[in-house]
Amino acid sequence: MTGEYRGKASFHALDRFFNAFDPGGPRYNTNAYTASKSEWVALVNGYIDLGTWWSITPYIGAGVGVAFNTIEHFRDTNVIAGGGGWADTGTQTSLAWALHAGASYRVSSNLALDLSYRYLNVGNARSGILQNLDPTVGNPTAPMTFHNIQSHDLMLGLRWLLQPEPMYQPALVRKG
Repeated sequence: MTGEYRGKASFHALDRFFNAFDPGGPRYNTNAYTASKSEWVALVNGYIDLGTWWSITPYIGAGVGVAFNTIEHFRDTNVIAGGGGWADTGTQTSLAWALHAGASYRVSSNLALDLSYRYLNVGNARSGILQNLDPTVGNPTAPMTFHNIQSHDLMLGLRWLLQPEPMYQPALVRKG
């Protein structure tokens, strides 16, 4: 089992759209979006060792669990039209899953150095209810949704082996 807090990461996006109904005449507009996101993730993982050669053990694994995703400080700025909006903090619970691949190197009978890759999908997240800076547009509107949040992680760690296996010892050869 693993549990982790994935600290705040910044989100920045820009879209461009044609507004045929702009009071200043038809023209292209843009929205600049910013926010920060964070997650609490809990997974149950399973691993399969693929064999051991020269103290190196490659493995694969998978995990499934839950993620508590938070979107904070969401802002929408439309400089051209002089508009935009904001949203309160929003939290959503989602299914989380992971795929693992790696290898460990046996340093001693109780300790292994581990290098692994993990693909992690923490599901969806959403902001709080969007509020428009222009009250004539109408409030409140739906939250902004972030779909399919994922991460590619490279991890370096140590494994402490509770029941050590004997390490590979070359055969003793005597001449004479």
